[in-house]
Formats: sequence, C-alpha cells, structure tokens
Amino acid sequence: MKARRDKMKVGVFTLENALDRDSFFRNWALCKTLENLGVDVSEKKIMSGDEENIQAAKDLDLCLVSGKFALDCEEGESAASTVFLKKFDKTADNLLYAAGIKRTKISPEARKELGEILKNFHGISLTSFLMAKEMEKVTDQPVNVAADPLFLLTREDYEEAAPKEERRAGFFSSLAGFSRKKGKGCLLADLQEDGKEIRRRIQKIAASVHCSAVYTKTDFSGKTVDNEEFLRDLAGADYVITDHFSGVIFALIYEKPFLALAEGEKSDDIQELLTEFELEHHICGEKDEIQGEKSFLIEDLASLRRKKAYRRQHALHVLMEALGMRNFAPEKVDCPTGILKRECYGCYACKEICPENAISMEEEDGFFYPRVNPDRCISCGRCEEVCIRIHDQPNCANSKVYAAVNREEQVKLASSSGGVFPELARYILREKKGCVVGVRWNSRMEAVADIIQDEKELDSFSGSKYVKSNLNGILPKVQGLLEEGRTVLYSGLPCECAALRAYLGKSYENLYICEIMCHSAPSPKVLKKYLEYLQDKFGSKVIGLRFRDASQTGWLGYRSQMVILFENGKELRVNGRRNHYMRAFQNGYISRESCNYCSYVRENRRGDLTLGDFWGIQKVFPDFYDEKGNSFVMIHDAQGEKLWNAVADRFVTQQSDLDTVFAKNHSRPIRFHAAREEIFQWLDEEPTNHLLGRLNDLNGK
Repeated sequence: MKARRDKMKVGVFTLENALDRDSFFRNWALCKTLENLGVDVSEKKIMSGDEENIQAAKDLDLCLVSGKFALDCEEGESAASTVFLKKFDKTADNLLYAAGIKRTKISPEARKELGEILKNFHGISLTSFLMAKEMEKVTDQPVNVAADPLFLLTREDYEEAAPKEERRAGFFSSLAGFSRKKGKGCLLADLQEDGKEIRRRIQKIAASVHCSAVYTKTDFSGKTVDNEEFLRDLAGADYVITDHFSGVIFALIYEKPFLALAEGEKSDDIQELLTEFELEHHICGEKDEIQGEKSFLIEDLASLRRKKAYRRQHALHVLMEALGMRNFAPEKVDCPTGILKRECYGCYACKEICPENAISMEEEDGFFYPRVNPDRCISCGRCEEVCIRIHDQPNCANSKVYAAVNREEQVKLASSSGGVFPELARYILREKKGCVVGVRWNSRMEAVADIIQDEKELDSFSGSKYVKSNLNGILPKVQGLLEEGRTVLYSGLPCECAALRAYLGKSYENLYICEIMCHSAPSPKVLKKYLEYLQDKFGSKVIGLRFRDASQTGWLGYRSQMVILFENGKELRVNGRRNHYMRAFQNGYISRESCNYCSYVRENRRGDLTLGDFWGIQKVFPDFYDEKGNSFVMIHDAQGEKLWNAVADRFVTQQSDLDTVFAKNHSRPIRFHAAREEIFQWLDEEPTNHLLGRLNDLNGK
C-alpha cells in the first residue's frame, strides 16, 4: 500500500450506468462521505470502468471500486465476475468497498482467477454477509461486511441535494400538488416493473390509505433521471411503495410508512435488508392482502433510528480502516494468532497449548478472549498452529442423517429433544467404563464444562444450556484421560469440538466427539444479570434452570416452557419463545460476536456425529413426529458410525438427508443486529429485563 499523503486523491469507480438513480446516489454518498473525511475526491462523476478513466487511476492514491453489481460483470458464460475488476492493476491502491454480488456460490473454476485479481485490492468489503463468507474462500485476506453506501448519509444530508426553496414546478410536482388539493394524501410508487396489472394493484393499495398514487420516473428511457426531484417528492410523500432495493433504503432513511413489493430471487436483497431491520412484515407478495395504514406503518421509530445509526457507524468504520485511518480499525486479539477479536471463538485452544503459560483468558461482556504476557512468550507459534479460525477447514458433505426418537418415555421428557445424548453417554459410562464431557450448572448458576465418570451424575448434563460455557482446563484433562487409555465421549459446540481436535493434533481410537447443533453462544454476563433480576423480584436464589421443558406443553418451540427453580422451592414457568432472555438469544442479540462469522454451518461439521432438534419434522415426516421431542443424528465418519450402531436399537429412526434437516434448522451464521451493540452498551446501566424486554420483537403480538 502506498504511503499516505496529507490529503489523499481518491477516484470512485462503479460498473453501474451513470444514468441510473441508484448509481448516482451511491456514488454521491461515497463522495460526500470522503469529502467529510478530508479526502480529495478527484472524480465526482460516476465512472463506468472505461479505459480513459482507468488510465486516470494511475495518478490517484486510491481507487475506490464499488457498486451493486461490481462482482457480477461476467464475460460471456464465464462464472468468474472479473471483467470489470481486471481493469484495476497495481498502478494505484485499490479498495473494493461495499460491493454487491448476486450469486450465492462461486464455482471452483472461478476461484483461482478471482483470487489472483483480488490480490490487487488491499481491502475488500461486500454488502452481503453470506457472500462475504463465500469470498473468504477465494482470497487470503479478511472480507468485511459494510452497509449499502446509501446508509452513509442521513436524511438531512440528502436534503442538501434537493433544497426546498429550489423546488421546481414540473409534471411530477404538479401532479403531487394536484392530488393534495383534492384533499388526498400522496402515495409515491417507485417501481422498476411497470404495466397495467401492477398499476391496477397500486391504485387499489393507494385507495386503501386514501391517497392518490404518483409514480416516479423510471430510468429505462435513456434520459437522465431528475434525482433532486425524486428526493423532494419523497420528502413530501405520505406513503411509499417500491420494488427497488434503494427505494426501500430511502423509505427507511426518510422514515416513511412503506411497503416493499418483493417476490422471487430478485428480491433476496430486500428480504435480507428488512430481516436485519426486523421489518420483514413490510414485504408484500402478490397474493398478500393490504390492511390499510397498518401494513405501511413503522411502529418502532426509535428502534429503526438505532439500527440506522449503527449501520452508518459500522460502514464508516470499514471505510476508514481501508483508508488507513486506524483509529477505527477492528480490534485484534492480544495474542500471537493476530486474528480479529470478532473472529475469536473463545475456544481456549491457544491458551491451553502454550508451553510457557503465557496466554490467559480475559473477560469482556461475559466472553473470554486471549491475552498474552510478552515477558513469557517465546514466539514458538503453537497458538497459531491450533487456532481454528486460521487453519480449520471442516467439511462433512457425505454424512448419513437420521431422525431419531428414544423409545423410553422418561428419557424423552428429561431431554431437550429426542433423548439421543443420554444413551450415548450411558453406553460410554456403562459399557466402556469411560468418561463423558458435558456442560452443567455450578453453584453460582454458571455453565461450566465438566467430566463425569459416574452415571448418577449424568442428569447434571441434561437439557440445553443457552449460554457460552467456561472451558478452562478441559482440553488438557481430556488429553490426559486419552493418554491413560480411558474412553472419552466429548460433547460440545462445533467450535469447541474443533478446538479439541486442533489441541490434540492427532486421532484417538478411544475418543468419540459428539457435536451439539448450535444457534449461537449467548453472554454469561447477560444471563447472570437476568438471574439476578429474577432473584430480586422473587426474593429467592435461583438454583435451577431449564431453558426448554416439554413435559407439560410439548416439544415445539412456540409451546415449550422455560422453567426457573428457586431455593425456596418455588417454580416459575414461562413461555420460552416470549421470554425476554430467550427471545434475545433467538434473535442473536446477546451472542458472541464470532457467531456472526461462524464457519460451522450446514455440512461444515467437526464431530464424529452431530445431534440437534429436528425442527419441521411434523411436515416432512408427519407419521414420525413425537410431541415430546424429535432429534436428528448426523454421522460423519467411521468413529461416529461405530458409536451410533452401539445404541441405535434404543431408538425409532427414519432415514433423512442434510437438505431436509436444514430446511428448518440453523444453516448459516446468525445475522448481525444493531440491538446487540445497544444491549452491551447499556447492560451495566439499565435493568436487564427492561433492556431485553424493550428489544423483544414479540411484545404485544
């Protein structure tokens, strides 16, 4: 990367059409933001990648390449999106910022070529989280996620481009004014698709909110779109209806009641955006009925503003980091591994492998991160060798999959789902005289990893623990047992299973690894504060907690209960799905940041076998459904098959496959939500139940 001058010269490049409204505003937002940062934006016009503009890049300090389709410019039928990017070589620093891509997979043939081209870019960020994970397989550098550049600016910023005092009279403006004179409001219809049928539908929707429909000018005619006029009339609209991705963003920025007409694959970006904002109910399919104003209204404007503010801040930080303004650079762990803090699983492998005990685990927001003592570190590289973020490449695409239900009624009732793990554990304890590793509650109601050798202790492992457990000391203890020749069943989250394999560095015939399907790992600090709230409210110490109890209401997620046991003998039962803590967990509000970047999804497994709830089984195998609990079992290798065959006769089974299991199960990293930042910012300042309750999306539903 070139040395920075006092004032950088930056060119903004995009593949998109200069006449396109989306292109205009994205680039205007980028240029405006760069100017605010003190950067000399030498080219304010939209540059489409023509040779003249590419040659001009040689005189720049940095080429900022962006655009919704920057990675989608294919040459002929080639799978590699490289035509546009090929134009940028090493004559200047190149930054790929908030780029878009429509494909969800990159073929092996395309990876090599694309990987070579991306070596010319010192920073890469995409607007899609899923594609960022895919792109990390292509390039050897981190791939960030940044919000669409439109979010870099506020409504006030955009209004500078369309001052009210300069409002011109024109066809569109006159029509909007005419509709108001008739005593009607104005519904702004911002559509890519047009025709008699869609207009007939828009008129019907407009009538439901007592408005006249006014249509924005399209940009398909080849004429320059009056972008200033669009902003002025957006500001004056009472409602917005759009099938534009950018139209949805502008409705959010201007806080207009809106509907998004979105169906099919073309609308995936709208679906992803509104899901992140928890406004997916504003998506209107072709057959959906409109309930007047209620369908349009944004009920929680305060929440919307918080989410917008965070997206703006995060996008700005990604940009500043790429520009070399390091004050806002993502923090790295204080460990020789050198990984980003947000990437660290807190698996303890680096700490436990260190021969000099130079690494300790320090708490932050309830999670543990490595910290090195430089006086003791000998730079041996062992910590980097076992770092699962750096080296682990899980893949179990050919796994055998079964639906399974325990034949014993009592075992099912005591379990979170189909009662598979207890039978695996009993086999190891009874038949192999071995040891079982699992998670239990200690006297302080903290989830800790532990080892048992007596079947009488097995009940302490029963039930799901929806909180990150403490793994301190477990890995070397397991290794010691294995070296003694003891049989060990190790159960844990996928990242914890990966950590064990990395720490051991070899296979053991007497080791069985049982991976528990994971949604995410919530903060122990949040749980602690929530339990403290319960203890204060009910005047007694919490001594027991079952996050999902199916004994009275059944196994299905919307039915199962969360049960809290108190020292005075009282028992509190609440609907698990609506409980504030559980809802925050389900939405990913209180999870470790690495859960947003998790590698262990779908077929990426590290256990000999994987267990989990078979959600959706009542639809795919209705005759097999058991309201007391249903599990799936994935068998990944010979060791897993050996263990499963030893207990299979204790279950009723149904053969299945990965696609069926993951149709309704956790198949990708959890989405990032701005609510996460808000919770951890205010966790020590605001009563926990109130804080979590304020962000519960099911309140009042």
